[in-house]
Amino acid sequence: MMAAVQFASACDCGEQLPEFTKEETEKYGLIFIGTIDSLQDKEQNGTAWFRGLELYRGLATPRIAIRYDNYTSCRMSFREGQTWMIYAVKDSVTSQWTVSYCSRSRRLPEQGETDEYTIYSNLTYEEEKKFLASIYPRRDFIPQETINEIDKEDKTVIDSNRELIHATGRQKIFLILGSVAGLVLIYLVVKKWLK
Repeated sequence: MMAAVQFASACDCGEQLPEFTKEETEKYGLIFIGTIDSLQDKEQNGTAWFRGLELYRGLATPRIAIRYDNYTSCRMSFREGQTWMIYAVKDSVTSQWTVSYCSRSRRLPEQGETDEYTIYSNLTYEEEKKFLASIYPRRDFIPQETINEIDKEDKTVIDSNRELIHATGRQKIFLILGSVAGLVLIYLVVKKWLK
């Protein structure tokens, strides 16, 4: 993101981003940090090619194509060599990953540069990165062939990041006692019938 002035005048994104929570991040199918290798600008939309550095959510190859607005006042300010934290959604028509100016995507500030995006997110770049690492286990980028196979076969990929609900200590004791009582009852019924 550019300066706060851009947020205020060029593109109306509202006053502040929603609070940064796991639920907020789940709005995005792909979350990663990457460096822009190249840009392909078209009349209205562009494609930024990222070299993936860290993957938090979703499936991605080491080189990721992200579509973006390159025309309106809400255009992304991508430049080759920049490192970005990208929050992308899949376009329902083109099935391509896209970002918007008003999403959570943010650029890594250069050495000595003020991170003005912190005003809108209430987190520094490093704080946000640590939070993502705390809620999403480290993931590996995968080959394009694997993604093609998943898409072709229409396979469902189970996200290992989903929350698991475990019983409390007290619930576990009741489950064990109930299981033992059930086994004893079955034993007594079977023993009575076999006589």
